[in-house]
Amino acid sequence: MASYNPPGATTLSEKLRAMIAEAQHGQGRATDFSSCLGFYEEKMAAPVRRIKEAENQIERHSELLAVFAYWLPDAIANFTAKAPATDEEDLNERLLNFEAGVNERIFILIEQVLRLSVTGESPCYDPYVINNRAEVVVKLGELIKLSINQKREK
Repeated sequence: MASYNPPGATTLSEKLRAMIAEAQHGQGRATDFSSCLGFYEEKMAAPVRRIKEAENQIERHSELLAVFAYWLPDAIANFTAKAPATDEEDLNERLLNFEAGVNERIFILIEQVLRLSVTGESPCYDPYVINNRAEVVVKLGELIKLSINQKREK
């Protein structure tokens, strides 16, 4: 117990509560979005803090890592809390809504990352890290646009 250090837990009782919360999440008991989001935000707190401390030491910042660290707990919480169970009514509708929600979150991340490449130099440790990959994404976007236009013409 002494070596177990969850974020924000210093006393024995706080550590015990954190362990119970982790166990409940591990067994899938926490299914509401708010508690899942809080759980995953807590899980991300320590690595985010380490990144910020390291950035402070080198006096640099990666907006890419900041965007990802903000996006990830929300995406995992949504996936965890909203995944339908096989015994639910209207399972087809639930799966369609679930897929739409996952799709929305994925494209939010894509848009945020692509916005970082607009100037050609991203606010990251390596200013070209995003643009090195963005060219392929742009080509894929052009192909997708052609495909959509062809389908509309039919």
